Amino acid sequence: MHTGEELHGWKEICAYLGVTARTAQNYEAEQRLPVHRGPGPKARVWAVVTEIDAWKQERDRGPVEPATPPVDPPPVRTHRFWGIGVAVALIAAAGLTVLGLRPHWGSRIPVSVSFAGSTLIVRDAEDREAWRHTFPHRIGPFEDTAAFRRLWALGDIDGDGEVEVIVVDTGDATPQDVASREEELLCFSQDGQSIKWRFKPGRPVKDNTGEQHVPPYYINNVAIVPDRPSTAARIIVSSNHYLNAPDQVAVLDGSGKLVGEYWHPGHLLRLAFADLDHDGHDGLLLAGVNNAEHAATLLAFDPDRVSGTSTGASDPRYELKGFGPGSEKAIVFFDRTCTIRSGPNAEPYNRVAEMFVTGSRIVISVAEGIDQVDPRKAIYELDYQLNLKSVMPSVELQHAHEELERAGIVHHSLLDDNFRELRSAMVVRRNLLANHSTPYTSSTLPAIPPHTP
Repeated sequence: MHTGEELHGWKEICAYLGVTARTAQNYEAEQRLPVHRGPGPKARVWAVVTEIDAWKQERDRGPVEPATPPVDPPPVRTHRFWGIGVAVALIAAAGLTVLGLRPHWGSRIPVSVSFAGSTLIVRDAEDREAWRHTFPHRIGPFEDTAAFRRLWALGDIDGDGEVEVIVVDTGDATPQDVASREEELLCFSQDGQSIKWRFKPGRPVKDNTGEQHVPPYYINNVAIVPDRPSTAARIIVSSNHYLNAPDQVAVLDGSGKLVGEYWHPGHLLRLAFADLDHDGHDGLLLAGVNNAEHAATLLAFDPDRVSGTSTGASDPRYELKGFGPGSEKAIVFFDRTCTIRSGPNAEPYNRVAEMFVTGSRIVISVAEGIDQVDPRKAIYELDYQLNLKSVMPSVELQHAHEELERAGIVHHSLLDDNFRELRSAMVVRRNLLANHSTPYTSSTLPAIPPHTP
């Protein structure tokens, strides 16, 4: 574990971030990744772990530019009467303060959210508390800053000119009774004085074995589709079953009404947006694991056409009943490496652990196995057309492979021909029809061509 020491060279920096050298250098150029250099054109490069961690936390929070509320000029009147109006307003405000009430004129615009025990605290751009709401139970706990950032969103979603606060109420639960925990998505008004709507994720669904998967479902991602007019806002809510496979991807309008729904035979714990078609409109990306394929997966959608369920699986037992074909624009499957296909550390699944979108790339970190802290990863870089541009192993994955070589379980180099096996095993299924409302069709691409930068 890194505790604060230096990372020497791009190799160590990339291994710590779990990305390729190209991506790390893009982070430095475009997102101010804190990298140090000595004097001279060929000076050594190094970074400090604590600075990298602070940068990651700041990036996960993400900048939120508060809208500036319009300021109406005072009505045209004589100074004497305008002064009387101000005096009356001040007296009224003082009276509210004496009564223990807070006036809400010009409510501070929310830009961040945090929890302290059972209390939701909303702050403005100057880090002042705008308002708070106390629940009858403790909220969380949350594993880390990045996980918490995926459970709230801010924006004018109903066209009223104010910023609504959307946040997950994780419900009251104990580790011994997870089935009793029921989550809800709440939408607060800008001043926190009212809850505009509630959404409870999930419902009972059956798979092809006849097994019924009943609530609760846990919300793992909440996001507002970017670059939409507030009157046409869409909120994406991904929620996984508390015990078994299904994941519900719900699309809500600004009033909290369900307007789209996709069901996935596995968990989709990562969400991002990217302009895949270069048409000025962001597509929806979801990533995780597909249990029916025993494979890490990436799904691409048009946010306005989210429906159905995954079909045509290698293992149809996991397919869900009662839904039409899925509206996926594309599906990508990432194969397991030889490090978990055999030997003492064999695993039936791999999964997408992280997903980042840059100006021209989608970076997918695929972990071997289902352990949430497994450091053995293969890092893929895809362009916006989902063509594979590079793939490389993490340092931990290389070490795991070397151990299998020494034990005589595998007899080849992991890095032969730039991870050739993983490159050729990546499968992309695409919607080949221009009309996305037509039922989904798919094709498997031939082997990926040689690496191109």
